[in-house]
Order: sequence, then C-alpha cells, then structure tokens
Amino acid sequence: LFTDKNVRRAFAHLSPVDDLIKLVYKGYASYCKRMVANVSPLKPGFNSSLKAIELDVEKAADLLNDAGWNDTDSDGVLDKIIDGKKVQFKVDLAYMNTSTDWKDMASLLAESFAKAGIKIELIPMDLRVFLESMRNHDFDLMLGSWGGTPFPEDFTQLWHTSSWLNNGSNYSGFGD
Repeated sequence: LFTDKNVRRAFAHLSPVDDLIKLVYKGYASYCKRMVANVSPLKPGFNSSLKAIELDVEKAADLLNDAGWNDTDSDGVLDKIIDGKKVQFKVDLAYMNTSTDWKDMASLLAESFAKAGIKIELIPMDLRVFLESMRNHDFDLMLGSWGGTPFPEDFTQLWHTSSWLNNGSNYSGFGD
C-alpha cells in the first residue's frame, strides 16, 4: 500500500500535526516548535530550507487518486485493483497502551485519515510487544517518538538502511 510516493505524501498531508502538538503539550503547546526534520534547528546539521507539510485533505485526496485509489463502491473506503484483486485501503496503526495520550493521538490520526477514505484500525500494544513488532517490521503503521540530546548525533541506528536490515531502530525502513 505504501510503495507509491504519492500515497506516502498523502499520509503526510493527512497528519494533523498541530492538533497532535496541542493534545500532547496541552497548555504549553504555544511554546512548542513544530519540527520539520529529525535534526533540531539548534544544531549545525539542520536544513533551514525545509518547510512543514501542511494538513490538506484535498491535496491528499488528489495524491491518492493519482496513485489509483478511489472509492468505487461508495462505502467510504478507498479501493484499488492490485494483482487482479480489489483491495480496500485499510491499515492497522500500532501504538503503546502506556498512556491515554497515545490512544488520543492514534484516534486523531484515524479521524483525519478517514476524511480521505482511509480506514485505520487502532491496535494498542504493551511496550514489550510494541517494540518486538517494530524490530520485526510486523506492522502497517506505528505511532512512536524519539528523544534527542544536545550532543552531536549519529543517525546510523535510526536512519541508516543497515539498521532496517539488521533489526535496528530504523523501524520506518527509511532509506534513499
């Protein structure tokens, strides 16, 4: 479902980042800066030319349409013929059951994605099961976070392709 870059870009346009920030940081949300990269703007490796991808359901719908996803049976869920079979755009979203904030964030995402015809099933997991699923790449979508330090970063563990192949912490499978 995620091999087309238009689909991945549509997911970015469907992510209500500002609402997620308000939910997580509550009264402190106005003090929080929206991150647009995995590098802090305070560090020398930050690319200041990057711009945030804005929430835009129409743009996401256009991108999904360009990728061949349509609601051909008017059931509210996008579908597409893949390898001769009609496939609905239904995915699982794994999140940790350690805090109601995780559930609330997952629910916000599912609500936003539904506006474009993507059905998300919320899958709460115990931390140990969540981490095992991530390491084994056994998930459709996951909701997680990484913390940073003020010290120089070695992004190999999180972002290098070898860290995906060797069950490292590159859970997203990022690579170029």
